[in-house]
Amino acid sequence: MQFVENTNTLLIKIYKFICLILKSNYRFFSPNKKKILIFDEISIHILKEILYDNDYYVLNVRKSTLHLNIFFKSLINYGFKWNFNKYLIDVINFVSPDSILSFSDNNTFLWKLKKKLKKKTSILLIQNGYRNYAHDVFEIIDENNFDKAEFEIDLFAVFSEATKNYYSNYIKGEKLVIGSFRNNQIPIKLSDKNLDIIFISEFASKKHFTPKYNPNDYWYPEYFFLPIIQEFAINNKLKFKILGKLNNDQKLKDEEVEFYNKIIGQTNWEYVESNEPYESYKKIDKCRFVIFVSSTLGYEAIARGKPTAALCSRNFKYNKHKVKNDYNFAWPANIPDKGIFWTNDCKKDETINILNFVNNVSHLDWKILKDKMHKKFMFYNDNNELFMDKLKNLNIKIKNQ
Repeated sequence: MQFVENTNTLLIKIYKFICLILKSNYRFFSPNKKKILIFDEISIHILKEILYDNDYYVLNVRKSTLHLNIFFKSLINYGFKWNFNKYLIDVINFVSPDSILSFSDNNTFLWKLKKKLKKKTSILLIQNGYRNYAHDVFEIIDENNFDKAEFEIDLFAVFSEATKNYYSNYIKGEKLVIGSFRNNQIPIKLSDKNLDIIFISEFASKKHFTPKYNPNDYWYPEYFFLPIIQEFAINNKLKFKILGKLNNDQKLKDEEVEFYNKIIGQTNWEYVESNEPYESYKKIDKCRFVIFVSSTLGYEAIARGKPTAALCSRNFKYNKHKVKNDYNFAWPANIPDKGIFWTNDCKKDETINILNFVNNVSHLDWKILKDKMHKKFMFYNDNNELFMDKLKNLNIKIKNQ
């Protein structure tokens, strides 16, 4: 039996290695030494807006770039113990940065990286999305019994005090509450002159679900709420729009539209594409009000000052994991299950009351409510001034400052 397990492990390693070779881009020259290394190309457009091009190196880990000289040396040094993470460490050591920046805040490779580098390097992570327990880093760590003593970074920019406290149970290092970095970068230009109401799509193909979880349980809120929202829009002469996920894959978009057609038919609603990184924020600023179930963009809309219906009942049936309330409104903050613009339940009369409230609330009343609430789950820091100050303290040059 042990022989079979070892053989299977070896075959998996060989398969992954072949996939890496076939899918990677190649470079015959070594990367340049840089003061900053950006780990992972996710949200790279944001960091490029604030950093000077000559100051950083981007380490691509999704569409991998293999520097062949470093790659072959890494293979020789580690032999059968080689893996892609060891190669990444070799590249980072070669670039020899003073600081590492990344939006891959839930990547435990980065959480364990600090003690594996030859040079003293500051590791700064920026929270990229609203974190739940299921399917995410917290469940992965707990189920695999990872040693939390290995997790340490220098700075973690997070959404809220509640998030700060929750992350502190898992990883050492300074936590800085800034809200959503991406949201903070976009100027707020609110308007409610049109009649559009926007539901934020969270569509994902069923192939993304592990056998442990039932996608029908996950999507229950969409099946429950969307017909109610559609009826509300018709009765109040509003334009019901569903804002698609940021995606340029037409096949996936078609799949997303078909998903909603099955729930609410093909009429009395409009699918709105989201093709550019900041396009969603502009659409949200211009609409009358927003509706969401568990999307980061929904929390960002509240922080921007847009009336928002938070119908956060993902856990209504999707609750087979360890933490049963991780999709509740504002989790992990300690907030009641129901409020004037949110609920963690699935009740039609309650939903209609919330929709009526966000449709009729005045600018002043919503601002008072938002200012009282949003710091508990999504802080807002104009132009990320708090984080920029941290970068300056590390002698990192910022554009236009």
